[in-house]
Amino acid sequence: MEKDKKGIVIKTLAILALLFVFAILCGIWALLLAVLFGICFAAVWLHDVFTKRKEPEHTAPIPVKAAALPTERDVKKLAYSIILRRITELVTAEYPDARWVW
Repeated sequence: MEKDKKGIVIKTLAILALLFVFAILCGIWALLLAVLFGICFAAVWLHDVFTKRKEPEHTAPIPVKAAALPTERDVKKLAYSIILRRITELVTAEYPDARWVW
């Protein structure tokens, strides 16, 4: 059904474009204004047809994996952050106005 609508709208735009060119060549201003109105209407319709979203298919939820055991890299990152925090605590206890300068 959606493909049919797209085809109809595209054919309508093509016919309106031909009428527009014909109206310009012949100097028929009333037809030109009507065709311009039709082109605008068809463009809005085309935008509506092409941007309609389909409803997502209902699927079963993805099972959550069990938490993996921490790797050596994870343990090192955690240890490093703990060491940095502890150093910061010791420095601020000794020098309350001290700040990290990078």
